[in-house]
Amino acid sequence: ERCPFAGSLMHNLFLNEIGFNDLLSPFPLNRDTTYKPCDIMLTLFNSAVLGIPSIEALKLANASELGVLIGANRIPDKEVMRTHLAQLASHNLSADLVDDFARRLLHQGKIDPEVFFIDGHFLPYYGLNVIAKGYYTVRRLAMRGNELYAVTDIQGRPLFFITESNEIDFRPIISRCAGKLKEFGIPRPIMVFDRGGYGTHFFKELGETADFVTWAKYINSKSLDRIPDES
Repeated sequence: ERCPFAGSLMHNLFLNEIGFNDLLSPFPLNRDTTYKPCDIMLTLFNSAVLGIPSIEALKLANASELGVLIGANRIPDKEVMRTHLAQLASHNLSADLVDDFARRLLHQGKIDPEVFFIDGHFLPYYGLNVIAKGYYTVRRLAMRGNELYAVTDIQGRPLFFITESNEIDFRPIISRCAGKLKEFGIPRPIMVFDRGGYGTHFFKELGETADFVTWAKYINSKSLDRIPDES
């Protein structure tokens, strides 16, 4: 039978290369359920590849046709996805999973280790819990949400990310990322970040472990002109 999503099976070559199932092996199997942890993660992976924007939007997809991509008769519906994700989150293994992915991507040369870019992206939250607000540039207002800090290579390929509350300053996040890069085998990482990380005392601390490129919050052309060309 014809499947319009069969072309996405090509991504299995990449997943096999990085050892997708092996990376998920720390999550315990529940033999009383139809779907395994890798099925849930595969559904999320293929949803992202196909441009399905959210778990809620899975209800609009053809579950049987998408099931081919995870080796099942159909993909799990949104309620099953949310139940399984809550169970997976309860094991507190997500941070280790992110780190293991990053190590493997670097080890296999899928990420350029020459320089790393770090930037924050606001994630709005629409749930019932009371959490800190942040400025959401898309809607131009303050909203409840978290900040996702993504670390990418010079081609924009993501290596890892850190999600934090909005009251956390950008600079300690940069230090944490530099520390992680050293853990991943980068002896002295070069990091690029925007003016949100500017701070002379912070630069002195960061300079002990990493090199970096940024720019001042307030600087005029005359100040720039005074810098020698060779600098």
